[in-house]
Amino acid sequence: MIRLFIASLTLACLPIAAHAQEMVFEKAAYAFIAGDTSQLPLIATYAETGNPTALAIMGQAYYYGQGVPRDRIRALTYLEQAANGGDWPAAEQLGSIYEYGNPDTPKDTAKASKWYVIAVRNGDKYGSTRALQRMPRAEVIAAGGEDLLPAAALPRPAPAPSPVARVAPVSPPAPTQPSPRPTAPPPSPPPAPVTPTVTKPAGPAPLTLIDGTIFPRLADTAFNDLGDAAASCFFVMAPEVTRLSNDLDALDANAGAPRASGALADYGKRLDLETKLEIALTTYDAALDIIQSPTRNGGVTAELRTIALRPHMQAHQTRPHTGPSPKLCNDYLIGLTVR
Repeated sequence: MIRLFIASLTLACLPIAAHAQEMVFEKAAYAFIAGDTSQLPLIATYAETGNPTALAIMGQAYYYGQGVPRDRIRALTYLEQAANGGDWPAAEQLGSIYEYGNPDTPKDTAKASKWYVIAVRNGDKYGSTRALQRMPRAEVIAAGGEDLLPAAALPRPAPAPSPVARVAPVSPPAPTQPSPRPTAPPPSPPPAPVTPTVTKPAGPAPLTLIDGTIFPRLADTAFNDLGDAAASCFFVMAPEVTRLSNDLDALDANAGAPRASGALADYGKRLDLETKLEIALTTYDAALDIIQSPTRNGGVTAELRTIALRPHMQAHQTRPHTGPSPKLCNDYLIGLTVR
């Protein structure tokens, strides 16, 4: 009877223990996305069990050298395991890596098509669907994604031949004296070398605010428009807060006085930095509040938040030019209303 009671108690506690472990992992994953790499050893233990999100985070860490030495070969292995395990942001990132290439990974649109198809099959309804339209159609079909492409346009029928009009015969022109042979023009100088144009990866369609302001986003995810704008500003403002805080520390150090004393040689500059830092922190906190609020971010709960944030993090690292500026976030995020 005692053994039966202990066994029943153990089974009853299993869901609670599993939920507690999920919460521990979610907290570690969210910390990594926020820039805290101290939780990577814990995330690595989940990756060893085959957790797709943990595998994807380890791939992200090794690809960009966040908390671990950069090792892109190892990163691709992690990302492929995550994508094959159902993690669509990892598949989308692999597609982007192969679409644009880098010094360590040559451009390969066939592989890019394969991973974009897998991303869509795994649940990506946003970036990868549009990316497939940039890929060679034959390669997308070869990757099994023909049904994900718009129908091919049918060839237009050739126009019917127009009736031939009768033309009156024309008399041959009278013979003329041969004109003198023109002299060859002097050789022109060789053309200047053409600098190849590097095409930067494009981001998703921007938002249009009520006053007509264009608000770019880093990614288009399961968040609603406000949630995606907040997620983009979250990653844009984090380094801005760090930069302003470091500038303020450096100013204090150069003045030879602790921050609390206020004894600074350049009071005006310090006041300006403090004001900018306060504004940046307010914007950062506002972005975080929106991200964490399902009623404001489009219904994305804590369980799916990490997945929705990762495309923004990846985009900020690979194509930061497609996101909003810190000034745009400061000026518009708090009162953002999208048409």
